[in-house]
Amino acid sequence: MAMIECPVCKGLISDRAKKCVHCDTLLIPKERCRECNAALEENMITCPKCGCPVNGDNTPIRFEASLQAETTGSKKTHKKLSTIIIVIVALLIIVMTAALGIRRYQIERTAQERAAQEAIQYSQEYAENLKLATYTMLSGAADAESCCNLICQVWNNAIWQKEDPATDNYTKPDGYFVDDFNFALENLFADPKFYTQINAIKENQETVTSIIAQLKNPSEEYKTAYESLSEYYDAYLTFTNLAINPSGSLNTFSEDFDAIDEKCLHCYQVMVFYIQD
Repeated sequence: MAMIECPVCKGLISDRAKKCVHCDTLLIPKERCRECNAALEENMITCPKCGCPVNGDNTPIRFEASLQAETTGSKKTHKKLSTIIIVIVALLIIVMTAALGIRRYQIERTAQERAAQEAIQYSQEYAENLKLATYTMLSGAADAESCCNLICQVWNNAIWQKEDPATDNYTKPDGYFVDDFNFALENLFADPKFYTQINAIKENQETVTSIIAQLKNPSEEYKTAYESLSEYYDAYLTFTNLAINPSGSLNTFSEDFDAIDEKCLHCYQVMVFYIQD
């Protein structure tokens, strides 16, 4: 026999006592089955409800043991609930993380698709502007060639006083050859038809310059094409300015005309390589 404390008054009592000798607290109100907690009569060997055998020495389940079991069961229940809550929170975190990851992927994918579409659109627009610039310069160069040819004819016939139906209106407007070829050139530029051609060349220059401005800062794909276009543009400007404002002597003008005419043709042929479908 051992001595234990009363759970109520803390007095020392026998561990076999059913009642505290100090405060009269019942320690074991009634024997109960340890399995189903059914009430047991004294000296029962098995539980009449579940058939579970009673302790061999007929020792009843003590009050404090029952209380401890209930407490332990409660702790287990709380622990189980805590575990479930932790698992649920973890699952929620995983689901939210996955959702955020999917959303981020969708945003990045959309941005990539938009960038790809913009790149395709940029490439198409750039290719079209390359063609437009190339053909517009070709048109302006062709007009400049026509004007320069007529300038050379008027200049030459005025110096050498050669009659020609195409130039007589400028070299001999009154039936006599002018004293200075500059007068003949002035007559040519004063002619409404020729004046219109020169204005058309100037307008062509403005159009080409505007297109070239849109082609600056090319992508890697069009860098070489843009370099060739720039060379063509420089030659084109020299050619058209030669027609708009002729200068120098007839020989130098003719030489410059032939050289720039050939260079423009060469640059155009190079550009054809880049703009062909």
